[in-house]
Amino acid sequence: NSENLTSVRLQRAERLTRWTLEASMVFFGLGLAGLMFAQVILRELDSAFLGFEEAAILLGLWVYFLGFAYGTWQKCHIAGGLETLIIRSQRTRHWHELFISFASLCFLLFILFRAWDYFAFTSGNGRVSTYLRWPRGLWASSLLIGISLSCLAELFHFFTSLKRLYKG
Repeated sequence: NSENLTSVRLQRAERLTRWTLEASMVFFGLGLAGLMFAQVILRELDSAFLGFEEAAILLGLWVYFLGFAYGTWQKCHIAGGLETLIIRSQRTRHWHELFISFASLCFLLFILFRAWDYFAFTSGNGRVSTYLRWPRGLWASSLLIGISLSCLAELFHFFTSLKRLYKG
């Protein structure tokens, strides 16, 4: 059945994306911890390197925006549960879930377009960081990739809600 094959492929893609997000957050988080540790040691030795601070900010941004995307995948962001007390019908709850998912997707797409503009601006003007001389687009790319992955997650949740509505 082609529908089951498509569903299995989507589930595999979702698992791969979640695993990649988890591994990336661990990698960047450990890198950030290592940088902070090295920075403290170097300060105690009176040989601080300001490039570490730039790199720490970069890694912190990557951890933050990948965490944002992971939270979207896991649906563990802050949400009100009042509708479960008010809405008794399961079908109406599914419609509500679909609406929330659609509104979230629209908002994330708006943010994604703004993030793209910011990334294009910072990448296109040739500016580099003060100490490490890295392209400023590296910092903006964390925002762009994090929001893109969040959009992908919300799109997945939207279609899952749609499927639940018509099968439920």
